[in-house]
Amino acid sequence: MLVIIDKEVKDKYRNQYLNLIKKEIEDVEVVDFRESTTLNLKNYKSILVLEPIDENFKSQMKDFFTVYPEKDIEGSYTKKLTITAESILSVLPIDLKTKTIMIINQSEILGKPLAKELIDRGANVISLNSSFDEILITLYYLKLDILISASGNNNFQISSYFLKNIPLKIDLSNDLVIEDKITSIPTIEILKKRYKKL
Repeated sequence: MLVIIDKEVKDKYRNQYLNLIKKEIEDVEVVDFRESTTLNLKNYKSILVLEPIDENFKSQMKDFFTVYPEKDIEGSYTKKLTITAESILSVLPIDLKTKTIMIINQSEILGKPLAKELIDRGANVISLNSSFDEILITLYYLKLDILISASGNNNFQISSYFLKNIPLKIDLSNDLVIEDKITSIPTIEILKKRYKKL
C-alpha cells in the first residue's frame, strides 16, 4: 500500500494514524506528495492519501482515482463510505431509525459520507462545523441521541453542561469536556479489512 502525506505539515492525529498503519500493515510505503510524481501510481494495489495535504494534489488524485477507483482504499475520492465513517458506524447502535444525530465535522473524509450513510439508515442528521456560532444553543434546545464531534479545531470545546443529556457521545478531537464519551474508533481494523480484500 502506498501512503501519501505532506511531510511539511505537522499533524498529531495524522502521525498517530500513520504510526499505527506502519505497525499493523506490511508492505507500506510512505512518500511525500512532492515525491509521488516520480512514482508509477498504477503499480500500487491501494493508495491512501492522508490529509492535510495540498489542494492541487488532491485534485490530481481525484482525476487519478476517476480512472482507477479500486485503488482509493479510503474511499473519499470515489464517494464510497470512508474508513473513518465506517469506523464510527461500527460503534453506533445497529438500528438508527428515528435517532437524532449531530455531527460536528463537514469534511469529505468524515462528516459528509457519514451524514449520507446515517440518513440512508433512517436517522435524523444535523451537520455542522465548529465555526457555527449557535452550536451551544442548538445543543441546549435539541434532544439528541448521539453527538459525533471531530472538529480538528484546538480552540473548540463544549462543556459538560451542554452534553449531560446526550446518551452517546463520540469525540475524536478532544472537543467534549466530559468523561462519558468514546474517544477511539477501530480505524486501523477497518483499513486492515479493506486491505486484505484487495
